Amino acid sequence: MYTASPLPVKLALQHIEADRLCNKDRAPDRDGLVAGVQMDASGAPTAYHFASANPDRRAGVAALKQLTWTLVDAWGKASGRRNVLHLFERTRAGQTRGVPMLAPVIEPLKQLGRYTDAELTAAVVSGLFTVFITTEGNTTLMPSAASGAAGQAGATAPDAGANKWQNIKLGPGAVVEMGKGDSVESANPGRPNSNFDPFVTAIVRQVGLLLQIPYEVLVKHYTASYSAARAALLDAWRFFRVRRDWLATEFCQPVYEAWLDEAVAIGHVSAPGYFSDPMVRRAWAGCEWTGDGPGAIDPLKEVQSAEKRVAMCISTLAQESIAHDGVSWSVKLRQRQREREQLEAAGLPDPSDSVAQPNAAPADEPTDSPPGRDE
Repeated sequence: MYTASPLPVKLALQHIEADRLCNKDRAPDRDGLVAGVQMDASGAPTAYHFASANPDRRAGVAALKQLTWTLVDAWGKASGRRNVLHLFERTRAGQTRGVPMLAPVIEPLKQLGRYTDAELTAAVVSGLFTVFITTEGNTTLMPSAASGAAGQAGATAPDAGANKWQNIKLGPGAVVEMGKGDSVESANPGRPNSNFDPFVTAIVRQVGLLLQIPYEVLVKHYTASYSAARAALLDAWRFFRVRRDWLATEFCQPVYEAWLDEAVAIGHVSAPGYFSDPMVRRAWAGCEWTGDGPGAIDPLKEVQSAEKRVAMCISTLAQESIAHDGVSWSVKLRQRQREREQLEAAGLPDPSDSVAQPNAAPADEPTDSPPGRDE
């Protein structure tokens, strides 16, 4: 999509809510048109139908008639470039629309919310009605003064003395005078429920399994041990890495290539042979998408592990730098060179020179040679 812009490159992106992709006038699906996606005979998308607003938020037939639909070709007819990036995870062949990530756990989460609300209400009620006052004759049940909440007068009044319960308001620390024959009875509704936390934990664990996220990461609860917490983080990081790579491949890279096409065409970027050879163009557009690192529970152990991997030649400084914080090692090297030059110009020592080397012997002390035969 191109719009008027003061920037050299006029490429612009518009994010569209998934619900706006639907059949015109909310018509049922048919061959070649499913959930707003128009397809050819082989099932490839050719066009998309976008509503002017979210149809599910328009109530009534009159409001629905106010909606308009726009047909957008999947590929530009003149340029052959992609017009729509439809992002969804395909889990089966021929799938047209994606499934929300929380779809498998919507029902458990809804029931868990209802259970939580019920337990919270029961706990509040148990705090209000824990002690009852019983009178002789006609019986009246009332919340006690210790409950700290406002109460109502008794339902019955057998004599004039019973009128004392009328217009009584209970409050924190309030004292109510009891009549002859009155007694106090306790009620124990069993709240808070001692099984609430184990039950909720079990449900949350099942939700985490369906989302492919470990329980410790899902609730941010790292109290078991270092090994357990690290295993949970690594397991979650594999899932996050797959999702991040998918997003970079399906969204970031096509957008970057579309921007580079226009930048080279208008002369904003110089790339010899870009349009003459597809392989040259692919080489110019090649890039590696990186993000933040997974973090570390014990940074010292992580650094020592990275140092050993580099020493054993099973990793490189560039890979370890990317995995640490997503910043290229060459960028850090240039910055370190500038820092060292500025420190030397100011007559200050470089902090990296004072870092202890536990496996290296001092230069002025000879090391013992291993025993062996004399040559």
